[in-house]
Amino acid sequence: MTRGSEFRVFLPRVMNPDNVEDEGPVDIGPTVSAPVGGQTTILVVDDEAPVRSIATNMLGFLGYRVLEAGDGQAALDMILRSGEKIDAVLLDIYMPKLSGRDTFKELRAQGNDIPVVVCSGFVIDPDEFMILSQGHPPPVDIMLKPYSLDGLSKALGKAVQKTEGRENAFDISTSRSLAPAAALVS
Repeated sequence: MTRGSEFRVFLPRVMNPDNVEDEGPVDIGPTVSAPVGGQTTILVVDDEAPVRSIATNMLGFLGYRVLEAGDGQAALDMILRSGEKIDAVLLDIYMPKLSGRDTFKELRAQGNDIPVVVCSGFVIDPDEFMILSQGHPPPVDIMLKPYSLDGLSKALGKAVQKTEGRENAFDISTSRSLAPAAALVS
């Protein structure tokens, strides 16, 4: 006996298909605008190459410059040691080698406050990341996979605003601008 899959497709019934009215243009969702300047860099960290590729393509479409890392250790090396300017990180939680949780915890332990958007295919407890933040900023947002273009745009938009706010921070006690996050990474 052969086994297979059975698919059933249910479509709405139309009594007279010749008289169906054209409803005009189809709404494909909210309009998404590219980041200002076009030089905003996002690091996508995910161990699954197809998922990383989708996120990279979506962020590229949104106008971001995108870097990729296949695991948490590669991400830490890129952020903490490469000197590469990275404005925000899209960080998967469940990865072999070095998990997203451990990557985030190590970033904060090193004093690096780069904005992070955490993502997973599973529900994540936001309170856990408040603890892992160790007195530094928690993740800007927590996203569930699969990504929507609008969701990714909003989450990374918030993260980039955090970066811009940090770069424009002003220290009254010394009357000088604080160093941008990229300068702190050395």
